[in-house]
Amino acid sequence: MTALIDTLSRIALEHAQLLAPALAFVLFLVAQRYLGRWPDLWRARRLVLPVLDRLADGDYDAELDVVEGHTAIDVSAAADALPEKTGLRLNTRTLVGTIDAPPSEVRTEFRSMSRVYPNTLASIQYDVDEATGERVWEVGSYAYRPEGFFGMWQFHIRLTPAAGGRQTRVWSHYERSAWRAPVRHYRGVGWSAEEGVREIASLFASDRRFRASDNAV
Repeated sequence: MTALIDTLSRIALEHAQLLAPALAFVLFLVAQRYLGRWPDLWRARRLVLPVLDRLADGDYDAELDVVEGHTAIDVSAAADALPEKTGLRLNTRTLVGTIDAPPSEVRTEFRSMSRVYPNTLASIQYDVDEATGERVWEVGSYAYRPEGFFGMWQFHIRLTPAAGGRQTRVWSHYERSAWRAPVRHYRGVGWSAEEGVREIASLFASDRRFRASDNAV
């Protein structure tokens, strides 16, 4: 099992520049043909990715040991192969501001914007509640690509609930698209919090519900 994972990982990395755009093109055609647009799987991401993050951190090692006793699959090796970036804390430099509207409304607004697509394959990230110290996981991840779905650059937007779900915090950074330049994307080449914050803040500059963060002032 470990050898298979290593082999598949090596193949994916060696041919990422070719595989990612090809896969993106196929998925784009399927989504357009059967769904009419790119699907928003934020609920599935919120349910699955935090669990994968805990698996990667070793929080379920005891449970995995029990499972391994009943199967020939090396599940511990599979868990060890999970990327460390499955779940990360949001970078405070990427906070754009707060919108006085619940996440459901803000998600709908972003979905209605031209050239904004759900960023389904991105890692899931979280804010930390200052009062309780608990993680507040994102409830929306979108990519605004001015050049279209296959554009090289994107503004990655994340949403987290605030004020008990009555408001929405918006976070953003500028980066290369993982579909067009996967290796440089994951290495953070060209990544910019400042450009991401500036662009997305400009979208809500005249919106009375929007309160900009210090990053956007």
